[in-house]
Formats: sequence, C-alpha cells, structure tokens
Amino acid sequence: MLIYVDKKKERQKKIKIFCFIVAAIFIIMANIFHFKTALNLSSQKLTNYHSIKYTNNWFENTQPLYFFSSKDKNGKTIIVIPEKFNRENATTIAFALTKIPQTKISLFFTPEIDETDKIIQIAKVFHPQVEISKDADIIITTNLKDARKSLLKEKLYPTLLHYKYTAKAPVNPDLDNLLNRFFPPQPEPETHLKKELSSLKKFAAENGKILKDLILNNKEPEFSQKNTLLENVNLCLVSKTDTACNLSSRDSLEKKISLLQNQLPKDEAPKKLLLLTSNEELETFFSLTLDDDDGLLFRYGKLKSFLMPNERQTLTNMKEISAKLKAKAGLNPEYTAPDMKFYRFKITEVVLDEEI
Repeated sequence: MLIYVDKKKERQKKIKIFCFIVAAIFIIMANIFHFKTALNLSSQKLTNYHSIKYTNNWFENTQPLYFFSSKDKNGKTIIVIPEKFNRENATTIAFALTKIPQTKISLFFTPEIDETDKIIQIAKVFHPQVEISKDADIIITTNLKDARKSLLKEKLYPTLLHYKYTAKAPVNPDLDNLLNRFFPPQPEPETHLKKELSSLKKFAAENGKILKDLILNNKEPEFSQKNTLLENVNLCLVSKTDTACNLSSRDSLEKKISLLQNQLPKDEAPKKLLLLTSNEELETFFSLTLDDDDGLLFRYGKLKSFLMPNERQTLTNMKEISAKLKAKAGLNPEYTAPDMKFYRFKITEVVLDEEI
C-alpha cells in the first residue's frame, strides 16, 4: 500500500516549527537582556526604561519604589526606597511592607538612610515584632546598584511600586494617624475667590457707612481711588421682594447703584448691598460640591439668572439648583443645551436697613 506524502506541506510545517522556536529564544533573550540592563541603570533611567511610563507628573514629590522578592516566602527581600522621605513616598514604603507576609521581621538599613526610626514605626503598624540585624531578611536601601550582588545571588524578582497605585489601597487608620504625626496636614491654599472675598469684606467693613449714605441719601462718596477699584466688582441690591444685579465692568460705582435702584420696585427701599467676587466657571456642575457661601450665576446667550447662597438652602441637589436657575432665567427647567454656562462666586453684604 502506497502512502502519498505532500513534501511541500511537510516543508512548510518544518518552517513554522523553526520560526516558533526562534521567536521563543528571542523572547527569552530579550527578557534576560532587559533584566540585566535594568540592574545597571539609575532609578530615574529605570523609570523611563520600564515598558509603562512611570512619571513624576502623576503626583508631586513622588518617586517609584523597587521591591525585589524571592519565590520562597522566607527568602531575602530588598526594598529600594526613594531618597526623599515625604508623605507620598512613606505611603508607598508602607504598601511595600504589607507585601511581606511574616508577622516577625528583621530589617537592615544601609548607612545613607536617615529616617530609619520612622520607617521602623511604619513597619510596626503591619508587623508587631520588628528587629534590626545585619543578617536581616529584609534589606532597605536607596541605591539600586548597591543591592546588585544580592539580587543576582538570591535570584530576586522585581516589582515597581508607585504612589498612584498604592494610594488606592484601603486606608489603615493606624498608618494614617502615624503619617499625620510625621507630616502634619497643611491647610488648603486660599483660592482666588476667597482672596477676593477677604478684600471685599475689609472694604465693606471700612466703608459701610459711606456706601449706605450713597444708596439711601444719594451722598457723593469720598473714596475716589477705592471707587476706581470697585468699578470691576459685581453688585446686587436686595429689596423686600426682589434682587437686582449689575455685572458691567464699564460703569462707575455710582452708576451701577443708580441702575440697580431703577430695577427694584419703586415702593421698596433697598435692604442690602451685595458685593460679589469675580465669577469662576464650573465645568463639572452636576458633580460639584458647593461651599455654604457660594452663589451661582447661570448664562445662556443673553439670558442670565442668579442664585444667592441663602436661596439654595432648601434645594437638595445640583439638579434642583440647575432647574431653579433655568426657571429664573425664563427657561423650561428641563431644557438643556451645550452652550449653557454655570459660574460660582462669593458675596459679602452691607446691611442698609437694620430692621432686617
């Protein structure tokens, strides 16, 4: 019995097997070269060399941490920590220490590390028993090259850790309290709206009587230079039933007040003068958290409306606030358009009628 063999197909099959073997060898060699090259690079170059781009732009003052471990749970561990010890990098160090399963650990610090006491306290959050020993299983250093011999001898496997990922781990209250002691929380920087508000409050406190005479008695103000400064300030006059606002930057203070008085009902005297800061556009309106003293401005073409801080106290969410602003501007509360704009501002007030 004759068996027909297609020599062409057999040759193609051999070529495919050969190509697969060559590709496998190439991948193995590339990985070996990658690892050897990484050991000879500085921390910054290693960051750039990694296939994923780890950059310090994610969070200010953060650096990556290199965690080298053995497959054997009781084997050597080398942690290459950032040179700068701040809250972000300390959080990354803490995360690295959580990857060590033992409850009792021994640490060895290379001489250049100054914050050994603080790192030991961080370690004790996760490992009740911590001792310092030259023969320790865990070596902590800031220099990758110094650890090269141990890495090759112990055949340790590298893991790159960064604050961007470690910050997503569940919050440990004990660690958080410890880091608060090491790095006391800094007060949030004052926003430009709060700075403007502070200036307006100071002006209102110093010149409240003059402003009251200008509005109620039509008396010429005495502060010409401060008057010029107020030309760019938005104003609102509040009567018993209505509120009138002026956002013009071209009018003088006296003209703004005169225009506002004409907009209020003639039989109602102004009760309050509101001085408004500049407007800050809100790009993510519906997911925003407002401060108690935030007022809101809505613009759509030539239409606009205001919502003062006290007017939104009964509104429970941003959807209700949006509907209220649209209704005040004369629109259907459910109507939406891409060119609708929402703004935030802050106010300080000058009381004109002491009875309110």
